[in-house]
Amino acid sequence: MPRIRSEAGAIAHGTAVRITRAGSVDHVLFAEPALHVREGQRTWRIGELETDARMLFCRATAERPIARLALVDGSTVRTVGRRGFQFALPRAVPDLHLDLTADARAAGPAVGASLVVGGREYEVAPDRRAMPRS
Repeated sequence: MPRIRSEAGAIAHGTAVRITRAGSVDHVLFAEPALHVREGQRTWRIGELETDARMLFCRATAERPIARLALVDGSTVRTVGRRGFQFALPRAVPDLHLDLTADARAAGPAVGASLVVGGREYEVAPDRRAMPRS
């Protein structure tokens, strides 16, 4: 089981799982921030990923360092290693799914999202399947 790292006292409790397959590696993180830590001052890490989300799912493949990303109650995910990935929202959202297997498509409240991969900024488009039908 991978270890969750954070500033001392920032996390009340949490758990993380890494699932390794032939074609992909998934990281799943559940974290409960300590009561005294304010939003914007809390982040935790699992492997090369750093986030403020209470739940994080991330899939990496050989072709894409981050192919799929889902978060709950969070606003940022970035790599602290050499892969250079950063996804940021203006404020925490209740849930969001990001699909990077083709274009950057988001299901959930992604207004104002910033996505930078390898130093290049990408536009995040809403997933048409998640949009209401008229």
